[in-house]
Amino acid sequence: MKLTPNLSLKKPDGTETADIDVLNGNADSLDAAIGGPLTSLKTTDKKIVGAINELFQSASDIKSKVADAVTGKGVPASINDTGQQLADKIGQIKTGTDTTDATAVAADIRSGKTAYGKNAKITGTQPVQATAAQTITPGKADIVKGPGIYDGAITVKGVPVDASKVLVGTTIAETAGTLPNRSAENQHMPSTGGTVWAGDRLFLQPPPGYYNGSTWVTVAAPDVRPEHIRSGKKVLDMAGTLQPGRNFRYLEFGATTGGQAIELGWEWQAIIFTIDVDPSRGMALMRRPSDNAALEISSGGRHLPYISPFDITATGFGIQYYAEAVRTRVYVYGK
Repeated sequence: MKLTPNLSLKKPDGTETADIDVLNGNADSLDAAIGGPLTSLKTTDKKIVGAINELFQSASDIKSKVADAVTGKGVPASINDTGQQLADKIGQIKTGTDTTDATAVAADIRSGKTAYGKNAKITGTQPVQATAAQTITPGKADIVKGPGIYDGAITVKGVPVDASKVLVGTTIAETAGTLPNRSAENQHMPSTGGTVWAGDRLFLQPPPGYYNGSTWVTVAAPDVRPEHIRSGKKVLDMAGTLQPGRNFRYLEFGATTGGQAIELGWEWQAIIFTIDVDPSRGMALMRRPSDNAALEISSGGRHLPYISPFDITATGFGIQYYAEAVRTRVYVYGK
């Protein structure tokens, strides 16, 4: 009696009589080979062929989805690939964050630290300049902080500025100056006060502000004149002409025009007189009314002391102008 190669089912020869036990044994072997009732199959189809076909189709569907997923990760795959080929291609899939669009370079990363840039691992070269907080106090020279990483806060100290000590029109540390520029306002700045130490010195108090060194501080002093100062003395570099015991008269005229005569009308006989004419182009003549005699007294702005040759009486004399004069001053000493 022969046996089948896989299940060892008994195959009676054609000359042999069928044996019920043999047939039952073959049936039991087949039933045992199935492994259980067909109703216990997980497939929808409970028939062997149908179940197998269902399994095949399910495997094909899974294989198709795996191939599509592998292709979606950048590795081309097909449903026709074998299981091993699909497994190999799954191994080719790049995992982790995609860095193909990274733009960082070594100089952007802290020195000694590593990161991943465009498809590569990068070791940083950005220098660490400080690991603690810093305070910077401004000075007259530039303070340059080199490029790099500063771990702590950097505080630049503020500069307190008194606006009253900064020239107007100037800004220091965002503080606009309020100190007046007196030299720009007036080259002859009137003082705000003054005092005299008799026999010593004169003090003038300028208004607060900035002066460039060429500005004068002034005070009105209409009585400070040479004729009010004793001859031989000086007040603020002004030499006196006053002679004790001599009659004196002072006259001043404003702007005049060419050919204008001014009668002085002296009340005593003039012995010495000086005429001062502005501007420098001016010229003045003295005329005696009695005989119209004339003598040039001042020309070109010169200050000419003159000893009168005339016997000038109370009838007086006149001064004739031949050019425009801004101001004329006459100083006369009499007997």
